[in-house]
Amino acid sequence: MSAPAAPAGLQNPFPGLRPFREDEEHLFFGRENQVDAMVNKLAATHFLAVVGNSGSGKSSLVNCGLRPALYGGLMASAGTNWRMAQFRPGNNPIRALVNALAKDGVLFSNYAGKGLTLAEIIDTTLRMSKLGLIDIVEQAQLSKDVNLLIVVDQFEELFRYRQLRVAQPENIQGMSEEAVAFVNLLLEAKQQTTYPIYVVLTMRSDFLGDCAQFPGLAEMISTGQYLVPRMTREERRAAISGPVSVSGAAISPLLLTRLVNDVGDNPDQLSILQHALNRTWGYWQSHGDSTKPLDLADYEAIGTMTYALDKHAENAYAGLDSERKKQLCEKIFQALTDKATDLRGVRRPTTVDTLCALADATLEEVTAVIDEFRKPSRSFLMPPAGEILDADTVIDISHESLMRVWQRLSAWADAEAASVQIYHRLVETSMLHQEGRAGLWQDPDLQVALDWRVKEKPNEIWAHRYYPNFAQAMRFLDASVAYRDNEIREQEVQRQHALEQERILAEQQRIAETERRRAREQARSIRRFRKFTVTLIATLIVAVGAAVWAIQQTNIAALRSLEASAFSHIRELDLSLLLSVEALEIDDRPDNESILLNALQQTPHLLTFLRGHVGTVRSVALNANGKILASGGTDNTVILWDVAAREQIGTPFTGHTGTVWSVVLSPDGKTLISGSGDNTIMLWDVLTHQPLGSPLTGHTGPIVSMALSPDETILASGSEDNTVILWDVATRQPLGPPLTGHTGPVRSVALSTDGKILVSGSADNTIILWDVATRQPLGPPLKGHTGPVRSVVLSADGKILASGSKDKTIMLWDVATQQPIGSPIAEHTGTVLSIALSADGKTLVSGGGDNTVRLWDVATGQPLEAPLTGHTSSVWSVALSADGTVLTSGSEDSNIIVWDVSTRQPLGLSLTGHTSSVLSVALSADGETLVSGGDDKTIQVRDVATHQLFESLLNNHNGPVSSVALSADGKTLASGSEDRTIILWDVTTRQPLGPALTGHTSPVLSVAMNADGKIMATSGDDNTILLWDVATRQPLEAPLTGHTSSVWSVALSADGKILASGSGDKTIRLWDVTTHRPIGSPLTGHSGVVRSVALSSDGKILASGSVDKTIRLWNVATQQPLGPPLVGHISAVRSVALSADGKILASGSDDNTVRLWDVATHQPLGAPLIGHSDAVLSVSLSADGKTLVSGSDDNTIRLWDIAAGTLLHPSSDPWKVRACRIANRNLTRTEWQKYMGNRPYRATCPELPLAKD
Repeated sequence: MSAPAAPAGLQNPFPGLRPFREDEEHLFFGRENQVDAMVNKLAATHFLAVVGNSGSGKSSLVNCGLRPALYGGLMASAGTNWRMAQFRPGNNPIRALVNALAKDGVLFSNYAGKGLTLAEIIDTTLRMSKLGLIDIVEQAQLSKDVNLLIVVDQFEELFRYRQLRVAQPENIQGMSEEAVAFVNLLLEAKQQTTYPIYVVLTMRSDFLGDCAQFPGLAEMISTGQYLVPRMTREERRAAISGPVSVSGAAISPLLLTRLVNDVGDNPDQLSILQHALNRTWGYWQSHGDSTKPLDLADYEAIGTMTYALDKHAENAYAGLDSERKKQLCEKIFQALTDKATDLRGVRRPTTVDTLCALADATLEEVTAVIDEFRKPSRSFLMPPAGEILDADTVIDISHESLMRVWQRLSAWADAEAASVQIYHRLVETSMLHQEGRAGLWQDPDLQVALDWRVKEKPNEIWAHRYYPNFAQAMRFLDASVAYRDNEIREQEVQRQHALEQERILAEQQRIAETERRRAREQARSIRRFRKFTVTLIATLIVAVGAAVWAIQQTNIAALRSLEASAFSHIRELDLSLLLSVEALEIDDRPDNESILLNALQQTPHLLTFLRGHVGTVRSVALNANGKILASGGTDNTVILWDVAAREQIGTPFTGHTGTVWSVVLSPDGKTLISGSGDNTIMLWDVLTHQPLGSPLTGHTGPIVSMALSPDETILASGSEDNTVILWDVATRQPLGPPLTGHTGPVRSVALSTDGKILVSGSADNTIILWDVATRQPLGPPLKGHTGPVRSVVLSADGKILASGSKDKTIMLWDVATQQPIGSPIAEHTGTVLSIALSADGKTLVSGGGDNTVRLWDVATGQPLEAPLTGHTSSVWSVALSADGTVLTSGSEDSNIIVWDVSTRQPLGLSLTGHTSSVLSVALSADGETLVSGGDDKTIQVRDVATHQLFESLLNNHNGPVSSVALSADGKTLASGSEDRTIILWDVTTRQPLGPALTGHTSPVLSVAMNADGKIMATSGDDNTILLWDVATRQPLEAPLTGHTSSVWSVALSADGKILASGSGDKTIRLWDVTTHRPIGSPLTGHSGVVRSVALSSDGKILASGSVDKTIRLWNVATQQPLGPPLVGHISAVRSVALSADGKILASGSDDNTVRLWDVATHQPLGAPLIGHSDAVLSVSLSADGKTLVSGSDDNTIRLWDIAAGTLLHPSSDPWKVRACRIANRNLTRTEWQKYMGNRPYRATCPELPLAKD
């Protein structure tokens, strides 16, 4: 293309960042061949898509190449008569097209119609149908030789605004109806042949894939695509030297060669080249001799292509003379750029009045900042200098390259994207909450959102640019705050209540101390007069007795205070254990051990607490043999622990300046890796505690998860910047660019044991499987969670994937099919923050925001036992040893807990059917038949093996069935009721064996049968016992009397010779069945109602349970207690049962638990069996002691497998030693003063050091 004569004067011929304008054709060089190809393509197809990288000169090529060529008649078939409408689509593409067509001289000239404006007429016509563009051209009645060229510059804006979805109706694919209608107008215009309409688009090549979202668009672009080629070296030389020559200047060959080399083959450098040339010309003109050529010194003075743009923009920023202007500058540029909805980074033209609203500034303030960036020597913002700005003026950055090269703007755009991400999550969750599919936010998400609101000060206008429903999101946030604050208030009320109880106890202690001092005074007074009279001596004796009594009262008050404190702090297990030990120091009687025993049995798996972090423990990791533990926390440190010794190894690792979110130990335990909120990863030598080189950098957000391949060659890291990076551990370099695909923070990563598969879980609620070799996803993201994915883990064989989420569920996935396995596991009541799998893939461990750790059977998805409790706040991380026996957990309570999970605590199988309390249960001797009686007046018979309920219910009683009993052969059933009757049943036919038996004058409370089923004993609220001949269904004698209150329980020896009874009169009586006479005196010892008695099959051992919370064992022959009471229940004992061999005792209590006891040692067998949600009213053991059944006030029956192999046997350590081993500390001085008063401070656990405070 030939250039016209140069304009007068040495004007700067380079436009800088903005595209060339049509009137600058004489300055446009090096593209002649490209223009020819474009014209030919447009002539053939009537449609041209000019596609290229950002910065490849697409707009300039159209403005100064294509358009002048058409006017010049280069398209011979069309002639030279052209009308052209050029525009950018923005967020309202049809309106943009209307404004371009309505310009005078495009379709109509000197339009003077009445009524509607020309723009209104065109707008209405375009929106009537997809033929609207053709219709308005027809209405224009242009001459036949007139061609219409529609130029849609920066067509990619259409996709960006589709993604924004700002308050526009959408079709089923999520595209705005406006965008679809606009594309359809272009498609129809291209397809028709009646009118000479030509369509040209300019578009970034990285948006080509988005075209498929619009039906027909991809096909149209395929036929008319012109991919902007790389300029040859000679073309680049011409593009540089041509404008210089035209403008009357010269350029040195050295500088020309340097510029050509600096551009290289990268087409997106052209805009940066133009800016550097603009700056070089300006420097040459102001600092050099205009008679000399532009030289290398001028180019280097402005920073070369590498730094010129950043330096120039920083100069403009420095020109802002106040902090207020600089703050406004950040807001303005954040509004004009967009990385939030498109990570590729795009421009976002915005009106001045919108900028004012977003920045909360006046028109004058905003204009002053904009003008600084569009001075004649600067072209960062458009429109150019000289054009007056008003409220409706659209401001735009001149080129996307400014976002990439100006580092300050890049950081602003990233910050804006992070802010939008928080807002998006907030809106999304608020909508789910409104639908009942999500809960209110809790910390830390809530605090992050609150900090965001304070820092960013979002408003409705800002929010509407991204996602609607701002007001709803803010209401959701306020509701979350209110809920959290209410919880805090409730906790404070509970704390104050506990303090009040402690104050009352302290007051009682003070009163006791006052009495003791008074007694001392009295004793001293009496000693002064003891020589005078016998009366005074007697008085002295009384005073001494009073002093002793006062001291006893002081000790009792202190004991009660400690017991109350220990019980109130049962959730703070370590403190509860230490207070319980101190309570035993005051009074070590057996019946005072119950609080300590209860505390110990709360968490039978808990081995010890580890303390060292001063904030939340975010991550824990074990080496292969489970002997070394690493932990990282919010105190920015990593600590190594000797698990067996329960102590730190050396001093903490320091070096990070942010929270340590993730720690990994190499399999051999020699290398430690830590990832932090400071965006870095550090490798450490475990032996020396020194860093192995410099930190690994690459992420732009906190590193929250890492995974190391077993061969220690590959490290994967997931970050809040939404990416995953794979690292070569040997070279400490990334294995390629970050993996992108998630639209939210990557919260967890995992590698398969062969290092071939990577898994990532994200806050975008999805999981992605990656091929490590190709670094590509293995299929689409896995979707199933309704909340952010917090943790992922792969089984050792790589076949099963487990994921935990904020939606409180765990999901199992088949890696091969990428489909869920079964239904989600939904028993956590808080976010599932961490999961781990055992090496054999059979056991899954999870830690949650509900403060619990849980164990699951992977095959069934069912809990392996009750939740492990011990933490007082969210469990952020769990780790299992390779052999699956040692489990560690780190928590927001600053503690790490080590658990022994080598054994399992039985879990009861819940059986339902009764509609009210289950008052009594009985098992046949062979353990095959289960019978239950309920408050619903029915009796239910079940098959133990199948758990099936036989079809018919036994419902002949007119009142609650208070007791059931089975004969040893399981053929005969006896039931007693509050209707005062007893019924005998044939179990096989489930029919009564005759009419109901009467004899009691009050409700029947208990029935019992001997082994052969010939003798039955019943007792009632009438204080009597009746013995019955089962065969004749007649009483054997008159009622047995002797108890002075209700007889709650009776038991017969297997041979039917001895009867035991327990009563509300707090006594137990033994009876000779043959003579119907009492055997000896009543057995006393219980301080409360005796609710249950049981006899061993040989009749030698008797067990009794009482509302005094204790169980007693008795020698039937001597009628003496067998040792001290069994303590452990914290409420009334309702039922006791003995195994046939008399070795195992079971008890049920109002504390909702079942306990098992070793009769020989009087020690508990494992922890309480937890599962019932209300009082346990009845227990029964099978003859072999392997099956236990319990009935409860919660209307359910539970079957427990208590075979010897599953029991947790008691530790051989004394209780105090076990308590100290678990607590792993002493009371602090503050705790001692609070709970022990003025007693001298000492070590509760002498083998452990005193607290440093």
